[in-house]
Amino acid sequence: MTSDQRIQPNTYYRVAVAAVNSIGEGKRSDKISVRTDKQYQAPSEPLNLEEVSQSGSTVNIQFDEPNQDGGADITHYKVYYSKLDERSGDYDEAEVLRTETTQVDLEQLLLQSTYRITVTASNSVGEGEHSEELEI
Repeated sequence: MTSDQRIQPNTYYRVAVAAVNSIGEGKRSDKISVRTDKQYQAPSEPLNLEEVSQSGSTVNIQFDEPNQDGGADITHYKVYYSKLDERSGDYDEAEVLRTETTQVDLEQLLLQSTYRITVTASNSVGEGEHSEELEI
C-alpha cells in the first residue's frame, strides 16, 4: 500500500491504477472519482460560563456552545468543579458531571465554600479545551 502525503481531507480526486512488475507498467484502469474523508478535531472551549442562580447548596450554571465543533456534532459536555481547601489554598480533586445541555445544577455543594468550575465539550474525536474558569 502506498500513501501520498499531498492528499487533502474532504477533497475530490480522480484515480486510476496500474500494476507494475519487473517488465514495466501495465494498462491503467479507468479513472474513478473519490473523495477523502473530512478531517475532524475536538471542539473548541465552551464560552460565557456563568452562574445563573444559587439556592442553598445548589448552584445553577450556564454556558454557550463552542465556536468550533471540530467538524462533528457535540455529543456531551463535562462540568469540572472543585472545592478550595481553605487551609492549604489548593483546590480538591475535581468532580466531573456529564451533561448534554448547556445549563446545569451543581448540587450538594458545601455552604460558605469556594468552588472553581470549568466546562469542556466533546465530539466523536474526543474532549476539547477547558472553558475559562468560573469561581463561585
